[in-house]
Amino acid sequence: MRRLSKVKEISREAKVRLKFLEFGREHPVTVTCRRFGISRSTYYRWKKRFNPNNLGSLENRSRRPKNVRKPTWSVRLVERIRELREEYPQRNYMSPAQFLQQYASS
Repeated sequence: MRRLSKVKEISREAKVRLKFLEFGREHPVTVTCRRFGISRSTYYRWKKRFNPNNLGSLENRSRRPKNVRKPTWSVRLVERIRELREEYPQRNYMSPAQFLQQYASS
Protein backbone atom coordinates (compact mmCIF):
# COMPACT_ATOMS: atom_id res chain seq x y z
CA MET A 1 0.00 0.00 0.00
CA ARG A 2 1.29 3.44 -0.94
CA ARG A 3 2.06 5.83 1.93
CA LEU A 4 -0.15 8.87 1.38
CA SER A 5 1.66 11.01 3.96
CA LYS A 6 4.57 11.45 1.52
CA VAL A 7 2.41 13.70 -0.69
CA LYS A 8 3.72 17.28 -0.76
CA GLU A 9 0.66 19.27 -1.88
CA ILE A 10 -0.90 19.41 1.59
CA SER A 11 0.04 21.43 4.66
CA ARG A 12 2.08 20.14 7.58
CA GLU A 13 -1.05 19.88 9.79
CA ALA A 14 -2.85 17.84 7.14
CA LYS A 15 0.14 15.50 6.87
CA VAL A 16 0.05 14.90 10.63
CA ARG A 17 -3.66 14.12 10.44
CA LEU A 18 -3.01 11.76 7.57
CA LYS A 19 -0.28 9.99 9.58
CA PHE A 20 -2.55 9.33 12.52
CA LEU A 21 -5.30 8.06 10.20
CA GLU A 22 -2.80 5.69 8.55
CA PHE A 23 -1.62 4.55 11.99
CA GLY A 24 -5.26 4.09 13.02
CA ARG A 25 -5.89 1.66 10.15
CA GLU A 26 -3.44 -0.81 11.68
CA HIS A 27 -3.96 -0.14 15.40
CA PRO A 28 -6.92 0.20 17.75
CA VAL A 29 -8.40 3.68 18.13
CA THR A 30 -7.42 3.93 21.80
CA VAL A 31 -3.76 3.18 21.02
CA THR A 32 -3.78 5.67 18.14
CA CYS A 33 -5.27 8.43 20.28
CA ARG A 34 -2.79 7.86 23.10
CA ARG A 35 0.14 7.80 20.72
CA PHE A 36 -0.79 11.07 19.03
CA GLY A 37 -2.28 12.77 22.11
CA ILE A 38 -5.71 13.38 20.62
CA SER A 39 -9.22 12.63 21.83
CA ARG A 40 -11.33 9.85 20.34
CA SER A 41 -13.88 12.39 19.12
CA THR A 42 -11.12 14.22 17.22
CA TYR A 43 -9.98 10.94 15.66
CA TYR A 44 -13.49 10.05 14.51
CA ARG A 45 -14.15 13.58 13.23
CA TRP A 46 -11.02 13.43 11.03
CA LYS A 47 -11.81 9.87 9.94
CA LYS A 48 -15.31 10.92 8.87
CA ARG A 49 -13.97 13.95 7.03
CA PHE A 50 -11.14 12.10 5.25
CA ASN A 51 -11.58 11.53 1.52
CA PRO A 52 -8.72 9.48 -0.02
CA ASN A 53 -9.38 11.02 -3.44
CA ASN A 54 -9.09 14.55 -2.06
CA LEU A 55 -6.30 15.06 0.48
CA GLY A 56 -7.42 18.66 0.84
CA SER A 57 -10.24 17.29 3.00
CA LEU A 58 -7.72 17.16 5.88
CA GLU A 59 -6.83 20.85 5.65
CA ASN A 60 -7.98 23.36 8.25
CA ARG A 61 -11.41 24.83 7.70
CA SER A 62 -12.65 28.28 8.53
CA ARG A 63 -14.09 28.70 12.03
CA ARG A 64 -16.12 31.71 10.97
CA PRO A 65 -19.87 31.20 11.24
CA LYS A 66 -21.63 30.66 7.93
CA ASN A 67 -24.30 33.21 8.80
CA VAL A 68 -23.39 36.48 10.48
CA ARG A 69 -26.21 38.73 11.62
CA LYS A 70 -26.43 42.16 10.14
CA PRO A 71 -27.02 45.11 12.47
CA THR A 72 -30.70 46.00 12.73
CA TRP A 73 -30.19 49.42 14.27
CA SER A 74 -29.33 52.38 12.10
CA VAL A 75 -26.26 54.49 12.85
CA ARG A 76 -28.49 57.48 13.55
CA LEU A 77 -30.48 55.53 16.14
CA VAL A 78 -27.33 54.32 17.90
CA GLU A 79 -26.02 57.89 18.06
CA ARG A 80 -29.33 59.04 19.55
CA ILE A 81 -29.13 56.35 22.25
CA ARG A 82 -25.59 57.46 23.11
CA GLU A 83 -26.75 61.07 23.42
CA LEU A 84 -29.65 60.06 25.66
CA ARG A 85 -27.43 57.88 27.85
CA GLU A 86 -25.06 60.81 28.37
CA GLU A 87 -28.02 63.00 29.23
CA TYR A 88 -29.53 60.40 31.63
CA PRO A 89 -26.57 58.42 33.08
CA GLN A 90 -28.64 57.08 36.01
CA ARG A 91 -30.75 55.03 33.53
CA ASN A 92 -27.91 53.06 31.88
CA TYR A 93 -29.22 49.80 33.33
CA MET A 94 -32.15 49.87 30.88
CA SER A 95 -32.08 48.02 27.58
CA PRO A 96 -31.78 50.21 24.49
CA ALA A 97 -35.41 49.49 23.54
CA GLN A 98 -36.71 50.45 27.00
CA PHE A 99 -34.49 53.48 27.02
CA LEU A 100 -35.78 54.70 23.67
CA GLN A 101 -39.37 54.06 24.61
CA GLN A 102 -39.09 56.14 27.76
CA TYR A 103 -36.78 58.98 26.68
CA ALA A 104 -36.93 59.30 22.89
CA SER A 105 -40.06 61.41 22.98
CA SER A 106 -38.58 63.86 25.49
